Amino acid sequence: EELLTLARTDDSNSDYPMELLDLGTLVEDAAMSFEALFFEGGLTLETAVPSEPVQCKGHESHLRQLVEILLDNAQKYSLPGPV
Repeated sequence: EELLTLARTDDSNSDYPMELLDLGTLVEDAAMSFEALFFEGGLTLETAVPSEPVQCKGHESHLRQLVEILLDNAQKYSLPGPV
C-alpha cells in the first residue's frame, strides 16, 4: 500500500526538480536506522555499498521512503539469520 502511495505521489509531482544523490549513502543511512529492529527480530542486516559514489537523480525523500519500505518488508518477511 505504501509503495502504491509513493508511486502516485511521484507521478503527480513530476514537476519537482530532481536532485543528484549518492544512492549508496542514502541506503547505508537508512539501513543503520533499521539495525536495532533487525537485531531484535533475530536477523542480521548486512550492507555492501561500493566505496565509489553511486549517483542517481531523484527525490531524496521518495528514494529514502522506498528503501525504508524495502527494509521493513525484509525485516517482516525474513527468517532469522543474515538478510
